[in-house]
Amino acid sequence: MANIPNEPKGNVNIPQLDDKIEWVTADEAEKLDKLLFKNFVRKTELKSGDRKKFFYRVTGACPYVPLHHNGREVLAGTNQNLIEFTVDKFHRNEFVKSRRRESGQEIEEEINKPVSRNEYDEKMGTWEMVDQDTGFKIDSRKFLEEFVRDTE
Repeated sequence: MANIPNEPKGNVNIPQLDDKIEWVTADEAEKLDKLLFKNFVRKTELKSGDRKKFFYRVTGACPYVPLHHNGREVLAGTNQNLIEFTVDKFHRNEFVKSRRRESGQEIEEEINKPVSRNEYDEKMGTWEMVDQDTGFKIDSRKFLEEFVRDTE
């Protein structure tokens, strides 16, 4: 057997270049859209007791196309995309007052307090990350694998 340059040696997992991206269909996008502003919990808690203290809410959805798939550049049509969610974490039993305008009137209401990602350390004069599990972006299909609707 000839020595071929760049040939994988040993037990190497070679990705299948013919794997196609499963683009989000119009029906799936409609179902994903209905998840906006609904409450979820992680299927597997990061810390014991988190489900009683916190819940997650999908606060945004955005279509995207990955740059690469299986080592190749992705070229997609205008109707081909995936959906990325923005997810925020909220305290379950802590509330803050919020104001919003509706039909020209200002309405004050109590909403669940969002979990802060960063806090300002006055002593050091810097911002410190306190919870990286809030304000994150995640592919919608991966989100559905890791989260389930909140029943509380």
